[in-house]
Amino acid sequence: MPTTPTFHKYQSNQNTTGEVRAKGVIAGSFIILFAVTFIVAAIAITAKPRGAEGDRLPVSTAIVFAVPVQYESMLKPCSLTDLQYNSTARYWESHKRVTVETAAGAPVYATFDGKVSNVTTDMKYGKMVEIDHGNGLKTVYGNLDESVLVRIGDTVLKGKTKIGSVGQTAKNEFTKTPHLSIQVLRNGKAIDPNDYIDFPIK
Repeated sequence: MPTTPTFHKYQSNQNTTGEVRAKGVIAGSFIILFAVTFIVAAIAITAKPRGAEGDRLPVSTAIVFAVPVQYESMLKPCSLTDLQYNSTARYWESHKRVTVETAAGAPVYATFDGKVSNVTTDMKYGKMVEIDHGNGLKTVYGNLDESVLVRIGDTVLKGKTKIGSVGQTAKNEFTKTPHLSIQVLRNGKAIDPNDYIDFPIK
């Protein structure tokens, strides 16, 4: 006659061992999943390009734009947060661009390859040309002469395509000094042009 108690005892041991193994596999899977998630997150944080949130992005690690115009001096540096005094308008403001002193009529070139995305006249900054360089980057040039040389949709090349010349169309500042204002946008947000343009110190 079969020894039923012995058989049930062996079967119980088998079930217990199987349950332990199953729990171990599940626990191991969770540990592996957690480790992979942690590694991926760490890589993503490390690889995130600086400047996405407005931080300075060193020229040495960025796409380097050409200086668009020959200039004599830096009239007003970029200041994204600190206020600067606007002597023309007589009030304090953040200055989300770089303004350089140039000769009237000085040729202005595209800082990088791209397409002209807008040509307009602004009440403050005069005749303006906007160029889309892709990857969320745009440059905007202000106080150009009315007779710009490019139209919306035109393709431009870094340092080769002349987009216009320095004029006296801006009404916001430096109305008596020939100058060019240069703005850089990343995903629609103004950033410091020095992150992409290595302006010689003058």
